[in-house]
Amino acid sequence: TRPVSCEQLGLRAPEDLAGALLLTLAAGAVLAGVAALWTVLGDLRASLPVPPELDTRSLTAQLYDLPVRDPVPFGPGLVASALAVCVLPVVSTEILLRGFAFPALSAWKGPLPAALIVAVPFGGLTSLAGRPGLAVLSMLLGLALCGLYPATGSLLPGIALASAASAVALGAACASAPGAVAGLAAGCA
Repeated sequence: TRPVSCEQLGLRAPEDLAGALLLTLAAGAVLAGVAALWTVLGDLRASLPVPPELDTRSLTAQLYDLPVRDPVPFGPGLVASALAVCVLPVVSTEILLRGFAFPALSAWKGPLPAALIVAVPFGGLTSLAGRPGLAVLSMLLGLALCGLYPATGSLLPGIALASAASAVALGAACASAPGAVAGLAAGCA
């Protein structure tokens, strides 16, 4: 019955900035380790979609869904796609899922069931059948973000981590050099 404030949705600075940064980096390191382990079991990069506006493959390679061999050049197109894919949807999803749905479900059923319920849509049920590795990693990221929000008292570290993770996936899909992927992740975060 009253207007919703940014603070109610978790859009506030963490009380302990250094602790929030350490927790976010630790969560990112754990997720990177899981992704590296998953890559050993199969080619995770092959399941990452390349945005059509950045696709450097020939028409034949696109039809057969072959992986990108020539890296997408770092430039305005990649930056605009990163903004459109890794920042804007992540911010809106985090506000909706972790800023609104997670606290509401936590008050109703508790934090663990709420985290499980919220992590499933974050990972995407539709990608579970076609891209199970990517879906499982997305669900694990969703669980980590659900733990990060109450631990830091802010949604901002989770938004930064989710944006960085999306940027790493975009950079890997575009066959970018490690330095370009790191720069893209830092910029999106």
